Amino acid sequence: MSSTHFMGVNISPDFDHTILYTMKYYYATLLAILFALFGCNSTVRDSLSLAENLMLEQPDSAKIVLDRIKRTDLKNRALKARFALLYSQAMDKCYIDTDNDSLIRIAVNYYSKRGSDHEKAMAYYYNSAVAKNAKEFDKEVEYLVRAQEYAEKTDDAYLKGLIYSLLAQKYYMQFSFEEALLLYEKSAKEFEKTGNLTNQLYAYSGIHNSLLCLDRVQESIPSAQKALELAKALNRTTEIAIWELGIMYIGNKIHNVNDIRRGKYLLTLLDKSNDVEQYRRWGYIYCVENKLDSAIYYYNEYIANLSSFNIRTSYPIIELAKLYRQIGQNDKAILYMNKY
Repeated sequence: MSSTHFMGVNISPDFDHTILYTMKYYYATLLAILFALFGCNSTVRDSLSLAENLMLEQPDSAKIVLDRIKRTDLKNRALKARFALLYSQAMDKCYIDTDNDSLIRIAVNYYSKRGSDHEKAMAYYYNSAVAKNAKEFDKEVEYLVRAQEYAEKTDDAYLKGLIYSLLAQKYYMQFSFEEALLLYEKSAKEFEKTGNLTNQLYAYSGIHNSLLCLDRVQESIPSAQKALELAKALNRTTEIAIWELGIMYIGNKIHNVNDIRRGKYLLTLLDKSNDVEQYRRWGYIYCVENKLDSAIYYYNEYIANLSSFNIRTSYPIIELAKLYRQIGQNDKAILYMNKY
């Protein structure tokens, strides 16, 4: 079979063509950036369009393009607004936090009166990100709600998924679990349209946790199974262990020596995760194993390290009351029942 050439390199027939595609994409992007930065016929609009095209996959490259645009070349309000929106987006995607809204307000002030629903939604979405960095909770939620209003008039499933998941998180942190559940479900539906597995995993985690907090334990199992499926597709060892163990826990599926051995193996994979939930998981395993002193120790550590309490986190308190009663310490059993 004959060989092919790319950039002077001899490519054999059995070469991984996904690598070739990536190389071509890289060089095409590099050439496009160089043209935008140094090409004689390049315009501000060309550079803004290039930055927009690069934004999703290569936000750092998009920012390079935007950084080379002279502010004096932004001759009208439309160009200034588009630049402000794209630059705010690039900073957010490059994890450069700012609590100064002077730039994004240029976009908001312009697009709130004109432009498409998508531009309005994007402007309010990134305004909410700046408000979050400034720790202005009420403004953050207000801008997210405005972003939701306009995003729902578009077909941008990814943007809608992001907005729903962020609003769901706000409701969850305020212990409004019914509202959080509805928004996480909407988020999962939108992210499924995009094929983005990472965001789907986050949404299904939110659905699962919201259902647990609503004491709808059995209803939470399908979302946990979906999360496990997504974690496996993403090859995330830690999250696979978390979800497999979680399904065993909430489904009461640890019944024999092999189940206990499997549970302990999964826990050893997680022991470096610095997750307070580890104490609860070990407590449960030792309960099943009838090692009550160890179970009591881990449940107490779980409660001591919690930052807040809700229905979900209260189960170990009930377990501690039962365990103390089993070992004859009724005074402590009553104490924990009163805590519940």
